[in-house]
Amino acid sequence: MHDTCHRGAPLANLAPTDDVASVVAAAHARGLKVVIIDPAGNISNRAAGRRTLMPPFMTFSAECANTQEAPMSAHRDEIENLLARYCELYDVGDFVGYAALFQHGSIAGPTGAFTSPEEIVAYHRENCILYDGSPQTMHVTTNVNIEVADGARTASARSYVTVYQAAPGFPLQTIFVGQYLDELHQVDGRWWFLQRRAVARLVGDLSHHAHHFVPATH
Repeated sequence: MHDTCHRGAPLANLAPTDDVASVVAAAHARGLKVVIIDPAGNISNRAAGRRTLMPPFMTFSAECANTQEAPMSAHRDEIENLLARYCELYDVGDFVGYAALFQHGSIAGPTGAFTSPEEIVAYHRENCILYDGSPQTMHVTTNVNIEVADGARTASARSYVTVYQAAPGFPLQTIFVGQYLDELHQVDGRWWFLQRRAVARLVGDLSHHAHHFVPATH
């Protein structure tokens, strides 16, 4: 039996000796809705509820029962993309797009906590040092650990972040190493930050990055 979940994709071609009820139960356990199609192309679910042998050449077709039953891997992929988008938007200086990621959440770090996109934009425009519109940073997220709760309505994530910077008169170097502790939730079928907490672990020279910053680690 295939393990894919594409709408209308064939689930299996079964032999006459296959047990219909067992196959249906296995598909339902994977969050799939099963349709039984006979050789003439007619849909028949009469055999699905009892233990009976499959008539010759009958075919199963399966599709996701609904969008909430997408495989857990799909939720993890979307969350990983959200974590990556956070870094990309910040590193190009798009503070409006960056802050929009928190329209259903908040962010807290070593220098403050913010509960609205407007607060986030105002803070970074005032505090971040830009070079032709860019902070000249690269945020690299690693060691990502995502745990999606049962029901796929909420999730938590932990990751490491390393920030590099190179600017005029400031050669390429690591300026920050820390950890992101995230709580996430689904809103209208899409994953959003509920809360992100940035924790400083090792701090380098932030003097070319921000006006207000935590002291360097010695």
